[in-house]
Amino acid sequence: MAAPSVPTATSLVTEGLRQARIFYPTQTQINTYQSEVMEQLKNQLWQELKQAKPLMTFSYMMLTPGQSRYSCPSDYASDMTMVILTGLFTGSVLSATANTIVISSSPNNLGINQILGEDLVITGGTAQNSVSQVTNVVTYANNTTTLTVYPNFQATPDATSTWMLVDNQYPCEQRHIADYDKFRSSGIDRPRYFFPTGNETYDEFIFDVPPDNVFQYCARMRYTVNIMTLDLNSPLLSTLYQKFREFWIYGIKSQALMDQDDTTADKSQMDRQAKLQTLIRSQQYGTDLHNFAQHVVDYQ
Repeated sequence: MAAPSVPTATSLVTEGLRQARIFYPTQTQINTYQSEVMEQLKNQLWQELKQAKPLMTFSYMMLTPGQSRYSCPSDYASDMTMVILTGLFTGSVLSATANTIVISSSPNNLGINQILGEDLVITGGTAQNSVSQVTNVVTYANNTTTLTVYPNFQATPDATSTWMLVDNQYPCEQRHIADYDKFRSSGIDRPRYFFPTGNETYDEFIFDVPPDNVFQYCARMRYTVNIMTLDLNSPLLSTLYQKFREFWIYGIKSQALMDQDDTTADKSQMDRQAKLQTLIRSQQYGTDLHNFAQHVVDYQ
């Protein structure tokens, strides 16, 4: 049996309307439910399921020496944690493919035992802020070394790109903006704290100290995505369509029944809400007890 196809906004709308006994919807109906009702369902999902496992993601950002204030990722919602990455081995890219870069073997003379498994950051030029893990190292007689990485770079680096191998990671602790003056340091250094600021969704943050220009620093930010910023055809929403398929279908169905003043609309609405509550319980961290174990110790 072939694997089922991944649901789309259109397929979910069509199925929801079919279950509401609209077997031959017009293109206008499909467009209306896709553009209006699906957005309403997305908003409801966002309001009640802010910390779902599929909404946890991360982003990388190269820090600018002397600059302490930065914007959050464009899809940021909440719950940011941060780690500062830095390393001593840096250089320029000679050539590249989607998952390899060629670098000069000197002056670093890097061997596979030194860097296998380390993170590689594209620090500037094409593919800047792309971070992948080194999975293979091959040094050639022509004084070049090829590094293979996983996953692929966000874009293929080129001769404008520069790189850094990460050999140190430092947690950067979140503090309330009210404590900024208490922890703010003079001069420049590696940031130790960051302070969310701006509006209620913390769309900016400021470090306790501007980054110095002695080392290159990359911030790895883990956070919850705001799905209201995403297009209905985005990859993340495609994942949510697949994981939460019944919720979307029930949502379209219940709205279509209400629009027709159907007497079964109330029951359909209850089914939709029940499905949402099931999703909330199953998709939050800390609610999966499959690996729960009990250990009884006799202290006598």
